[in-house]
Amino acid sequence: MRDGQAQDIRIVPAGAGAGKTFEICRTLEGWLEDGTVAPERILAVTFTEAAASELRERLRGAALGAGLTEAALALERAYISTIHALGLRLTMEHALAAGGSPAPRLIDDAEADVLLRRAMARSDRLADVAGDLQRHGYIFDGRRGAEEQFRGRVREVVGLLTGLGEAGRARHLAREGRRGPPARLRRGGRRRPSADRRAGTGRLPAA
Repeated sequence: MRDGQAQDIRIVPAGAGAGKTFEICRTLEGWLEDGTVAPERILAVTFTEAAASELRERLRGAALGAGLTEAALALERAYISTIHALGLRLTMEHALAAGGSPAPRLIDDAEADVLLRRAMARSDRLADVAGDLQRHGYIFDGRRGAEEQFRGRVREVVGLLTGLGEAGRARHLAREGRRGPPARLRRGGRRRPSADRRAGTGRLPAA
């Protein structure tokens, strides 16, 4: 997307090895040479780190070949990376405004498990479940113990809520969690028929 042309969007569907990186590079080279876009305002997302490095080097070489030394240096500030690297950079650049750390880091599974255990130990609600895992349906499945399954489930829920962003902090989600799942879904995940259905009447409850 070029400066001042918010609607200048071009979608090029292509499979692996079709030359997507080459096409993107050729387009950006033209924009750099005619001054259409400032180098530091380029945002190009690639699938791999290798493709991002290749694209940046190609653009830098093209800029130097055209005598655009300043543009070649400015490309170091361009947003050319994978989607994960782009997310990390944006997180770091806007960390203080968002109330986060300006130096985030990726934690491994072992550290994540330790932090999860600490957080779970401070939750009375989770402590109640952990005190009788079998009653809540967590038993050894031949591969993982009940406690490991429970922690895994908590991590899944945390990941889901985190992915929702601000919506994951909605108070009604906490209220629904405290009430627990509907009675008909508590045992084995199967929907239990109502009394009317068991009696064969199939009547719907009155509104």
